[in-house]
Amino acid sequence: MSSRASLVVLLLTACGGKTVPTVVEGGTTLAACPDSPNCVSSLADASDDQHYIAPFTLDENSPDVAAMATWMAGRERCEVLDQADGWVHATCSTALFKWTDDVALLVDADAGVVHVRSASRIGRSDLGANRKRVEAMRSEWDAGL
Repeated sequence: MSSRASLVVLLLTACGGKTVPTVVEGGTTLAACPDSPNCVSSLADASDDQHYIAPFTLDENSPDVAAMATWMAGRERCEVLDQADGWVHATCSTALFKWTDDVALLVDADAGVVHVRSASRIGRSDLGANRKRVEAMRSEWDAGL
């Protein structure tokens, strides 16, 4: 790699430019939130007020993964990157600065829930954007999409 290319990679990394992060690990769990206050997850410890958010309720009227992916793709400023048996990974950009956040949905049929994780790729604080997004998604989910 040339020194110029190395410098570009170094600058992108320092500025938060990275490859698509792993948000669904092994198709069975969501990646843990970092220590920073720019991530919410239903798999965080329930006593962690900063990161924990309740999962979506799963019942006989809940959509399947394909419908969840279509729903995510139809959300404003969101794009589905990947989906597989039981999970969806999408990105959603913030309205003001167009920063990219990763959003993942993971079906846990045994527990009767869909776990959710929404996290900023860059920065330390998201000013509550990820929590607000998930709560807006919950309202749509509970209303039947």
